[in-house]
Amino acid sequence: MILKHCSLFIFCLIQILFATTNVLAQPSAKRVFDKGEVATLIQNIENGDNASILKNQYFRAPDFKPQFPSNEGLGLLNQELTKEKAGTSRWFALQSVKAWALSQIKGASWTDMLKTYDELFSVAEISLSLKQDEKIVSTIQKAIYDYTLLISDTSGLAVNRPVKKFAYRAWSPSSAFGQEDQPVVTKPTQALTPTNVTLKAFQIYLQLAAQNKSLPPKMTWGYIFSSSGGQRVIEMTNKALGPDMPKTFAVYEVAVDIFSSFNRQKAISILKERENSIDKSKTQQVKWLYWNLALLAENDSEQLKYLKQLVNLTGQKRAELAFWYRSAKDTKSFQEIINTLCNANANEEDIIELAEGLFRWFEDDPHKNRADANSAIVLLQKYLANKRKRDVDSELKARLLLSKFHVANNKRDQAIDVLNVDHLKTSLASEASKIRFQLAQEQRRILIALQKKKQ
Repeated sequence: MILKHCSLFIFCLIQILFATTNVLAQPSAKRVFDKGEVATLIQNIENGDNASILKNQYFRAPDFKPQFPSNEGLGLLNQELTKEKAGTSRWFALQSVKAWALSQIKGASWTDMLKTYDELFSVAEISLSLKQDEKIVSTIQKAIYDYTLLISDTSGLAVNRPVKKFAYRAWSPSSAFGQEDQPVVTKPTQALTPTNVTLKAFQIYLQLAAQNKSLPPKMTWGYIFSSSGGQRVIEMTNKALGPDMPKTFAVYEVAVDIFSSFNRQKAISILKERENSIDKSKTQQVKWLYWNLALLAENDSEQLKYLKQLVNLTGQKRAELAFWYRSAKDTKSFQEIINTLCNANANEEDIIELAEGLFRWFEDDPHKNRADANSAIVLLQKYLANKRKRDVDSELKARLLLSKFHVANNKRDQAIDVLNVDHLKTSLASEASKIRFQLAQEQRRILIALQKKKQ
């Protein structure tokens, strides 16, 4: 079916985008990370973005040599951890950065990384049962996300991933777990293996869902457990759906994700049951419901029915409907959606998503898919020209994407114009928008230099 592999694609895309963000966030040459700065960041690890700076810059810069070597920075982390009682907010912050660092430092032990995350998740299970403060919960959420990124191997984030079979086999989406998922360390009750550590992370995720806490970015647990751990994760999910358990919307989300991979009919049954009771005024829940019904549909006509319901009820996901029409070669319906998204009140997410999809098709075959490029250019130009309220991050995405089309069409002058983002400088609220702003400026400088050289 047309949407058959969308869930897997979305998971991989999230991982790639995360990896890209980390690369873009790497420190500039001006930041040397001497011993004093690193010590200060570790000492104040709970404050501001210090933990993020350590992970995404100091311990995430393979081509950047900090003045204070990263392995010595890891030593400082260990020293601070010995002073801290397990379970405090500061302990969680130190432990999560240490675990990440062990995946990045060349020569560090991948097994030690696994142990560090295992210890973090073990303490997290106890902490969450005591309903700890939001700062601890936030650190746990990020640690789960970081860990699943590393073990899924779709992002290429880990520098020192094993490449030979020794304690457990080389990591990849299909081989991270399985028969060769051999114990690294034996414990009285449970062996330390990738599968067991990931099951522990999943249990914590279920706890967060049951407590109705905000969760990390969408995790595709069914995909993560596709090779091993399936039976255990099914048991855990069934328990979470038990009659005496709190069943929040987040719990249903996790359950559908798991059963979509292991018991398709049960996933559909949960969704149909929710369709009769869901609050139609809650847009996010409606999107989740009908999107998953479309993914699990028995045939193309049923899939189209659910996509149309999704668009009619929320006014969103028109991009997905457009992709469906394009794949079905329904040119008229596809063009109608393009025209709708050219309106001044069209949904920004749909505009960007559709333009990104069209660009991917164009890249695959520039000659055959020239019409896709033309449609995307019109869509993005209308979006930027319309008198409308624009989210800063969405506008930056649109400008960066449109510049790609212009460069591909040898229209550097137009690319330079569209990358002029000076008017957005005072509106940069998120880290992502700051990164995209810097990227647009840098690309514009490069294009201007190439134009001058050409002249």
